[in-house]
Amino acid sequence: MSKSGGIRNNRGFTLIEALLASVVLATGLFVVGLALYAEFTFVYQNREKAIATLVAQEYIEKLRGLPYQDDPDNNDIAHINSSWAMDAKNKPVASAYLNSFLGAVVVENSYGSDIKKISVAVNWTSLSGRQLQVQLATLLTHNGIDKK
Repeated sequence: MSKSGGIRNNRGFTLIEALLASVVLATGLFVVGLALYAEFTFVYQNREKAIATLVAQEYIEKLRGLPYQDDPDNNDIAHINSSWAMDAKNKPVASAYLNSFLGAVVVENSYGSDIKKISVAVNWTSLSGRQLQVQLATLLTHNGIDKK
């Protein structure tokens, strides 16, 4: 006796179906890997920018501690160098986490004789080899910016 309905199909996966499933799985894993790599790169660069901002803020605070007067015999705000040398004594603590770190300072008197603008730039080489920079600026007066 034969069964009605014909021959039963018990073949399972063919080689082409298995190969196609492997390609789809590999493509999905590759896309997930790229997304993770991009995310880790983004997080690391933001970490570097935050550290560079801390370095610039720390250096601005050091400059705020210097005397304001324009006495050429003193080491005051008006007579600082345009770039600072980092030795073990005056290196900002956070700069240890930056690769190829370099800082620069500019003091301008363009806002009048009683107001000085201090700009601090921090340059470094990121993990990916890109040159990056963070720049901060502040105004400084004898009596404070809100006083007349």
